[in-house]
Amino acid sequence: MQTLSAFPTRPLRVHAPRPKTVRRILTILLAEAILIALLAGAVWWMGPSLLNDARIRQNPAVAEAGTVTDGECKTKLAITFCDATLAAPGADGATVSAKVSYLFVDLHFGDYDTDVVQSAEDPRLLTTSLGLDYFWNRVASFAAAVVLLLAGIVGLVRTGFRQQRTEREAVALDGQRLKPMVVTIRGGQKVKRTITWRLTYPSPAGETKVAVMTGSDFMPFTLDAQGKRALAVTGPAGGTPFLIDSNLARLELTEAERTALLQAQQRDQAAG
Repeated sequence: MQTLSAFPTRPLRVHAPRPKTVRRILTILLAEAILIALLAGAVWWMGPSLLNDARIRQNPAVAEAGTVTDGECKTKLAITFCDATLAAPGADGATVSAKVSYLFVDLHFGDYDTDVVQSAEDPRLLTTSLGLDYFWNRVASFAAAVVLLLAGIVGLVRTGFRQQRTEREAVALDGQRLKPMVVTIRGGQKVKRTITWRLTYPSPAGETKVAVMTGSDFMPFTLDAQGKRALAVTGPAGGTPFLIDSNLARLELTEAERTALLQAQQRDQAAG
């Protein structure tokens, strides 16, 4: 690789990515707050009805005098949301009431027919035959919603840590004699203004994988025509590679050094 030979041997300044830190932190915190609120809302809205129906289904009994008011189901993209207010005579003859909310997956057209069902052991517990028929569907839908929201929360936390790691790596390399190396680009995923690059590089432990986050306008300094190999640097003692951009903006180079690297890159790309 001629690019590695052309790389400067003097100490170099390294410029860390300069995202708008305050705005970035506020954006991540706002997104986290929204996802946490959605998670709490899902647990509050669906959790009590599931726990209630888990008890009722152990010994259910149709409430012949039961009534359903304000019952409504809406389906969007096969996801059905239902709300209703139920009433039925209790054990002492007094009327008991309950509000129920369901979420389940179903391709259904038209209205749902349902009966009020109460627990034979505790008539204060009310649900509908619809809720019991779709009980396990509701459990799976609830679990899927919770998993997706938790994945989003964890993903945002990982995004924040990866961005901070990239900045810390640049600060640690600044002013050192850098060791150039070749890394293999395994793919990149763009989410709004951020790209996560998946890299592999040789290390004493064998082939090591790492994920590097950059801005959406960042492209690696590639060393072959296919764009699979790219230039990265480490400190004198090695470590996790720091990916270099196609414009060499992350390094403070003289014009002669920049020209030499670009010419070497062209020769490496021509060689395949």
